Amino acid sequence: MTWFRSMERWNRRLPRLLWIVVLAGVLGSLPLIAARVQTERSADAVTFAFDFRDLLEIASTQADPEGFVRQQLPVLRQAGVNAMIVFESTLEELAWAGSVAVYDARQAALLEGRVEDPSDNGTYVLFHNPEEERVLRPIIETAFGLLGVTVEPWSHDGRGGLRIGMGKDDALLRPMQPNPLAMRKLREAGFLIVPRLSDRTAFNAAEMERWLDSFTEFGVRLIVFDGNAVTGYGDHGRTRSLDTFAAMLRERGIAIGMFENLRTPQQGMYGLAERLDYQAVRVHPVAEAEMLTLSPGQLADRIVLAVKDRNIRMIYLNATPVRDAVRGRIVYPLDTVVKALGGGDGVQGAVARLADLGYPAGQAVPFEAHQAPLEPLWRALVIAGSVALTALAFGLFFQNLLLPVTAIGAFGGLAAFVLNAELPMQGLALLAAMASPTIAVVWLVRRLRERAGAAGTPVPAWDPEAGHAADKTSDSERWSDGDKEVAAAGHPPVGNAAGPRSFGGRLGRTFLLYLAVSVLSLVSVPLIAGLLDDIRYSLVLLQFRGVSVLHLAPVVFVAIYVFLYRPGGSVRENARKLLATPVTALWLVAGAVLGAAGLYYLTRTGNSGLATELELQLRRMLENTFGVRPRFKEFVLGHPLLMLGIWLSLRDRRWLWLLIFAAIGQLSLVDTFAHIHTPLDISVIRATLGLLLGALTGLIAIAVWRAGEALWRAVHRLRP
Repeated sequence: MTWFRSMERWNRRLPRLLWIVVLAGVLGSLPLIAARVQTERSADAVTFAFDFRDLLEIASTQADPEGFVRQQLPVLRQAGVNAMIVFESTLEELAWAGSVAVYDARQAALLEGRVEDPSDNGTYVLFHNPEEERVLRPIIETAFGLLGVTVEPWSHDGRGGLRIGMGKDDALLRPMQPNPLAMRKLREAGFLIVPRLSDRTAFNAAEMERWLDSFTEFGVRLIVFDGNAVTGYGDHGRTRSLDTFAAMLRERGIAIGMFENLRTPQQGMYGLAERLDYQAVRVHPVAEAEMLTLSPGQLADRIVLAVKDRNIRMIYLNATPVRDAVRGRIVYPLDTVVKALGGGDGVQGAVARLADLGYPAGQAVPFEAHQAPLEPLWRALVIAGSVALTALAFGLFFQNLLLPVTAIGAFGGLAAFVLNAELPMQGLALLAAMASPTIAVVWLVRRLRERAGAAGTPVPAWDPEAGHAADKTSDSERWSDGDKEVAAAGHPPVGNAAGPRSFGGRLGRTFLLYLAVSVLSLVSVPLIAGLLDDIRYSLVLLQFRGVSVLHLAPVVFVAIYVFLYRPGGSVRENARKLLATPVTALWLVAGAVLGAAGLYYLTRTGNSGLATELELQLRRMLENTFGVRPRFKEFVLGHPLLMLGIWLSLRDRRWLWLLIFAAIGQLSLVDTFAHIHTPLDISVIRATLGLLLGALTGLIAIAVWRAGEALWRAVHRLRP
């Protein structure tokens, strides 16, 4: 019994100590946050890259392909395209470029004026000039030789060529070394070169050395990958090719580009990035199909948003030609690219907009990862603070178990610190993220219950016919104007332990509580930033886990507290009363509506959340108006409900259930900062805008409510 009383005393004293630990964790996170900000500001240049293969494919549909390419290159360069994506060569691409002519056996026989040999199904290649033959012949011979395909000399009409022992359709697609002639031409035109390599052939270290040496001649500092795997992935288990490839790249100072929003991440990307010490750049691709539907203004907005909000440092643009049966011609979106980047026709170009924001066009380079001094110490404090915050949230519901839960949490935090592994840190970050909005809203519920007299002043019985409290008629003289308005509408005011307030006083109190709750919800933000302080999160090689849980758990916890932790009864008694409540058809309809709303709400969470076209237009408007778009679920739903819920509950605690849904805004505040790939200053601006606009929307909601009450009173007076 003595032991039980001792633990009970500790359970009462422990919260104050835990809050001190939380404060220490918040302070300990500041050096880690400063290091993150330094990392985010270490690489500002943006590469605007265009797919050179697309340009060649478009040119192949024109009357003068070579002249078209010569014409378009300076147009693209002037618009802001500063890099060209160069794929591994194929015979098809070399033919588009006008470097070779490719024939099947039948076409070659006709060309030579001889009868076709039925047993010949080879591919015949003619070079257009001696320079192209000098450079491209060894590339073709090596590529097909490595495949075990015979390559023999062939010529026609004084022009050199090759016969390849493979069918034309197959030979056209086989990858080879990127075209050095094309890279030289593009480099001389002022473009950066970004090779795009694949894993379609067996990794050959000697051949790759030759490729990379040719890249360094053209100043290549970044490569990207084609297909579903990085170069060398397929042979890594047999030859450790990723190790070899990474060493080659490191030796030459070449970084890798990582595409965002791929349906299936490219295999081997994480392993290659790790071997390169995360010398990687995030790339935002705009697919061919999207380019045909986006307007220049939409494309410009998308580019600016990607760079500014998601640490993107390379934009990958496409413009494939498409047959337009309606207009009866070939169409291609080169004009869209030019106007989106350089501006025109009322569009402010993305290149100039980003330069104004501090992101100049140039060679994209990896972030330089900064470390805070005494980092293990600060990380230990952050872990301790996260454990303490989680324990405090648990203690709201099980106060008698606070001490043992804190002890278990301390042991788990120590293990997380020693292991310093991804999963424990991510789990602790999720617990802290759920804890602070839960604590904040539950604290608000407690304060409002206290002020409403739930914990002290009894509430007099209300007699709607008499228009005052039945046992304290003098109380009606002490009600505020708002209480009298509610009384006139036929609703009882609730007693207030601190005395009644005027409308202005209640509104001021609403603002103060709104601010206090939001600050309390944000306590976990520096802890999350400290726990996930790793360059891998900025590169989205790792992500904050449990987004759906974060968007649901605090709402459920607050609902449990509101309905089951009512004063004057135990949790069991309150649960029994709740379960014994008769269920009407109205309740069933309300439950169905809430269920549908909850499902829709969950589809909106995460980076792949759904959004209507109207909302997308509103997002663009907000982005262009404020520069940073506040989150819809905060300023349209969560924060206004918080304002309205506080204002109504200060007068009548029966409106506390509104705070359950108001928790959405508070957890969204925390979730804003859980997007580690978003620069920290952008998240701060987004959260601040959400709070300000949410307060404004909340004021509008209060005004509408008062107008509705006034209308109700007017109708009530007109009753016979």
